[in-house]
Amino acid sequence: MNVIIHALLHVPLIRDTLLLSNYSGKEPELLKRFATLSKKLWNSRLFKAQVSPHDFLQEVTRVSAGKFKIMQQGDPVDFLGWLLNTLHKDAGGSKRRNSSMIYSAFQGELRLDTQFVTVKDELSGHMASARPEFDIDREIKSAKSPFLFLAIDLPPPPLFQDAVAKENFIPQ
Repeated sequence: MNVIIHALLHVPLIRDTLLLSNYSGKEPELLKRFATLSKKLWNSRLFKAQVSPHDFLQEVTRVSAGKFKIMQQGDPVDFLGWLLNTLHKDAGGSKRRNSSMIYSAFQGELRLDTQFVTVKDELSGHMASARPEFDIDREIKSAKSPFLFLAIDLPPPPLFQDAVAKENFIPQ
């Protein structure tokens, strides 16, 4: 949880919004405590070298109904997704673009282009030997999908290193 909190508090748009905030009204307690933690972390006149996120983490445990606990290590991706969605709702965000500091900082858009592919088998009647064919003249359909964080798979590390420089890997 610590790495997620630090990462979010180093995003300039979120950091600046929280530092300039004055949450004292009916805002949710999680948002108030996150802003307080941000102000403690970025205080230029901080007397101590460390800041304890204990108050914020207690509120996380309470709001998440025990899903994320202080003394248990959890999945950081689950915590990031939950915290982004919760802070977005707490900040008054909706499904509209730029409706909260979270959407302004993280919402992206993925364009997915699709085209119908035909499979022709000219030599035999078997589909195993059929090859897909792309036709440039066919219609390409585009769809846009919004996202807050995009998970991608990293390629596996290569098996062999370059003989000249050990840090260069030979792609597989």
